[in-house]
Amino acid sequence: MSNFHRARLLEDIKRLHDESGSIDAVILAGGLTSRGRRDEFRRLGEELNSLLSEINALGSNPTFVAVPGYTEIDQKAVDLLWDGGRRSVVDLVSSETEFLDDDTRGHLFDAFSTYREWARDYPFGQVERPVAVPGDFALTVSGTDCHVGLVGLNTVWVRPTKRPSEGPAALHPKQLQAVCSPNPGAWVREHDFCLLITYHGPGWLTPLWRPAYRAEIAPPGRFALHLCGKPDELYGDSWRQTIPLVVPTSSSYGGREGSVEFVLGTVRVESGLQSLTLRPRCYDKPKHSFVPDPGFDPAVVEAYRHELARATRGTKPVPRPPGAAEPDSGLIVEQMELFDIRSLEQLAVGFDLESKLPGRWTCLAGINGAGKSSVLQALCLSLLGEPLIQELGGERLERLRRLNANERRLAQIGTWFREGPNRHYVEVKLRGHKQFASEDEEDLSRSMRRIWRELRDHVIVSYGATRTLSDYEDPRHLSLSPEVRRQITLFDPLAQIASAETLLGARPKDKVLHRLFAALVERVFGDTLRVVIDRGKVRFITQKERLEAVDLPDGFRSLAAWMADLCAVWCEKFPKQARNGRTEDIDALVLIDEIDLHLHPSLQRILVPRLRETLPRVQWVVTTHSPLILSSFDSAEIVALDRAEPGGIRFLDREILGFTTDEIYRWLMDTPANSGAMEDQLAQFAGNSTSLVKSDLAAMLEMSPEVTEDQAKERVRRRAERLEKFR
Repeated sequence: MSNFHRARLLEDIKRLHDESGSIDAVILAGGLTSRGRRDEFRRLGEELNSLLSEINALGSNPTFVAVPGYTEIDQKAVDLLWDGGRRSVVDLVSSETEFLDDDTRGHLFDAFSTYREWARDYPFGQVERPVAVPGDFALTVSGTDCHVGLVGLNTVWVRPTKRPSEGPAALHPKQLQAVCSPNPGAWVREHDFCLLITYHGPGWLTPLWRPAYRAEIAPPGRFALHLCGKPDELYGDSWRQTIPLVVPTSSSYGGREGSVEFVLGTVRVESGLQSLTLRPRCYDKPKHSFVPDPGFDPAVVEAYRHELARATRGTKPVPRPPGAAEPDSGLIVEQMELFDIRSLEQLAVGFDLESKLPGRWTCLAGINGAGKSSVLQALCLSLLGEPLIQELGGERLERLRRLNANERRLAQIGTWFREGPNRHYVEVKLRGHKQFASEDEEDLSRSMRRIWRELRDHVIVSYGATRTLSDYEDPRHLSLSPEVRRQITLFDPLAQIASAETLLGARPKDKVLHRLFAALVERVFGDTLRVVIDRGKVRFITQKERLEAVDLPDGFRSLAAWMADLCAVWCEKFPKQARNGRTEDIDALVLIDEIDLHLHPSLQRILVPRLRETLPRVQWVVTTHSPLILSSFDSAEIVALDRAEPGGIRFLDREILGFTTDEIYRWLMDTPANSGAMEDQLAQFAGNSTSLVKSDLAAMLEMSPEVTEDQAKERVRRRAERLEKFR
């Protein structure tokens, strides 16, 4: 760096320091030298000493940290590590328990010996624990109003070539576990927010490493930002919103001219909420000064801040009511990010946030067209995965891709979930008739197909807004696999629920299923609806009438249909557990569009509380337009879709459990609680003020649950008589 360039840099840092306040950390994300020689590291140390001295003079005393890049590797040691290219990445990772054998670790530490010597002599923040790979670290920086966790991980340790442009990058979960042992999640929760620092962005990770990065290293809510020295050219636009947000700290990116020299970031924590700003800086040669990066849109960070607030909500446990058991589902969906699905350009949704209420519920709310059904469809697709989603048909998948300027966009869905202690990440891309655009994406899909196959062992069912049940046998979907048939009503409004035969009498000898279904109906409906088995067939008793399923009132029929289907799938997949006949044992993921479909308000009001109690091990993702349904949820369980809000989701700053339906209409649903017809009458009154119209309108306004029409008219007449006396 020339003296002139250094002077301009220090001027800009001073200006930003005056505007933003104290600098608590200086972070270098790789690419520290040209060839990793000792004399280069010596000069680097001198440059950094000068920079830190200038920052100290401004009144700040920052912690300094760095991670290595390719130029910090000893190439001779790398050749030994890779045995002239004859060893593969799989060879290096010897087992899940050992990670790297002693011989490999020795060569690996030799490859970074010069970097390690420099890092040992330089005033780094103290690394808290032994590392699995040289260059990894985890430490805490205490600022003026918060505690920040900094985690740096080496991504260049498996590279077999001297050509830095050829990938691949590596990032193993055991690297994070070593520096944040024994539990990275617990370590993160000790801080107000955490940053991940690597040389590579996640787009450089090969299919072998990318799912582990998304699932085990950087799941949504763990890191606020991922700072990287080598931007994600494989991802395209490095600033595209993901959780954590990937921030290139230097170098050119996105195909634009110019380069980002450094980024100043500010995070403040106030009342548990994070205020985040980023200021990427470029050097403008004609002006001989540093200027804001012209390609950076601050709105991206503002929208991301709201997504981050939802993703991190619930990372600190919230006490549950006394006696409320914590569900222990085998499959728990945690988070989903989607891009260009139907009307949704981009959205991140959390499904397992801490709630004051028992169970695992997510309720999607919003106006018609907000994207509620699209979220359900996207989640369903990501869990079906390849090759099952192809059974839905190319035309149906094509319609799911967002239309922009008469062209269908590439649709992407990424979903995080866990099975017991294990976290997983799956990713689906829809790009039309050619499903995969590159060999890399085919490899990624193949690596995930094992996960998708294992998901078929779980009970995953979806129910669309129609949930047709009739005695007509629909042959259109009989060729589909059972897993796809269980989701088809979410995509085909005319499709019949997969296990309709349960209610239509085709399984007369299935006593276990009948007993379980009868118990579920009794606990949800109470005395309103009961199930009896008549000669092996299901019959219902309501208001002293005995009815077949197809003759039930619409609300009862739509609810009983999916309940019967859920019981049938549970009995099919887990026959041993089903023999107990306990609804509390049912372990499933259930997606329901319009859970309040056709239901009377008296049943809407109690439906969700009864399902919480009756099916505590089920994870639910539902949609509704009913204020009575919405009033059954903790604010953390409600995803209020709103395109006018940053991130596409309205943040709820209060509980609505105690709201009246009128208050929910006005505050949450932005809808007047009074009659639209009355508003029309008032508008007509403005142009027609005859005495007859006045008296009729006044009587309408006077009526209430306590005042009849005749009483209202009498009150209006008396009021008019009293007013007449004063004329």
